[in-house]
Amino acid sequence: MMANSRWYKVGNAGVAAALLGALMGAPAPLSAATFTPGISLGAGYDDNVGIAQQPRGDFFWLARPKASLEAGRPENRFTALGSLDYAVYQRLSDQTRRENASLGMKYHLATSPKWSMDAENTLSSSYDAVEQTDTGELTRLRAAGGRHDRNVTSVRSQYNLGPQTFVNAGYSLGFNRGNDEQSEDSSYQRVDLGGGYRLNPDWRTELKLEGYRDDFEVSDDLLKGTAEARLARMMGPLREAFLSLGTGVVRSESAVPLKRDARDYDTYTAKLGYKAELSPRLGLEAAAGASQVAADEKYNSAAGKAYPAGNLVVTYKQPRWQLRGYVEYKLAEYDTLGENSGLTVTSRAGGSWLWRMAQHWMLTAQADLVHDDFQQNPAASGVTSSGDVDSVRLGSALSYQLARDWKLSLDYRYLNRDAEINTEDRSQNRVLMLLSADWPQRW
Repeated sequence: MMANSRWYKVGNAGVAAALLGALMGAPAPLSAATFTPGISLGAGYDDNVGIAQQPRGDFFWLARPKASLEAGRPENRFTALGSLDYAVYQRLSDQTRRENASLGMKYHLATSPKWSMDAENTLSSSYDAVEQTDTGELTRLRAAGGRHDRNVTSVRSQYNLGPQTFVNAGYSLGFNRGNDEQSEDSSYQRVDLGGGYRLNPDWRTELKLEGYRDDFEVSDDLLKGTAEARLARMMGPLREAFLSLGTGVVRSESAVPLKRDARDYDTYTAKLGYKAELSPRLGLEAAAGASQVAADEKYNSAAGKAYPAGNLVVTYKQPRWQLRGYVEYKLAEYDTLGENSGLTVTSRAGGSWLWRMAQHWMLTAQADLVHDDFQQNPAASGVTSSGDVDSVRLGSALSYQLARDWKLSLDYRYLNRDAEINTEDRSQNRVLMLLSADWPQRW
């Protein structure tokens, strides 16, 4: 287990230094670089500052300095992006603080069309309750307040043996830390191996293996693994159908046998899917199947039951607007977020819309709904979540491009967390107007 937050800080510094050393030792880019500093200044109103159980509203001023750096050719490229949000509240001076900060560095190297490597380090610090995917979809809303810090380092490589025949491998090391009473420091390591093989012009196979180790400051440590095999029938360059078979295991390292038995479980999943670009405007990805859980029925509500498993993603593009919608249903844990939440039945649905209304004008909107049903008994297995939780996010933004590097925007966001445990309920309305400017510098 993690001994204390000092280990977290030392780990962060060591990982970042190691990655920076690797990047500095890489071949130097030969083409021009672009450094883009910028700043956004604005004001807004928040009816629940900090998304607390007892709401307090206030007007605020916001400053958001930021900068990005891009250097090198596409096959040998370094990028970095950093930003910071500092909010000053009119009445609630105790809430004046740095609300969000992030720093990300990436390096991509491809020595030939066959081999590529990507290294990345991301640091983030936030008071925001929103957890989201890399594509911006809502994962869930946190109940705990306070600041949450995260540091993730990853290295990934792929070697292409031929058309749709490849092998890849990756490693990630992540640290999570929260300064509120409900959070515990944690770290995780993930190793993944995979590959694909094209059997003939119509068929191909894929295999993916993942292994996790979760180390918690208070909770018992965990070992987790997943395996997925896929057989795909290709029906042209833009369409395919596939069969996917997967399994997963979770094993607790608790010293108490009863607690170990209550936390351990296995999952088995089978799905049929279809992916296609049906036209230059319409894209579709769909999969449907079932999952089953093998566990102790006394401590795991999902044990011995079958659950649907699947997802649907639809994208539609027009010259002036585009729409994306998604639906997902799965049995899984919240990996990488630093919480020992246990097996969860999660259903998610949402969408986003972008409309270029007129020259210089753009409107965006998004909606997400997540329902979590936590399956394991907290008292017996030591997990930290229980009951049903609904998370809702609604948002829209209207922007006007004043000049090439100047923009004025008006953003609105609504959040709501409705939990079976009433003390974990949260809601927020937030409006923000920003004036943003960038100054690209090329050399």
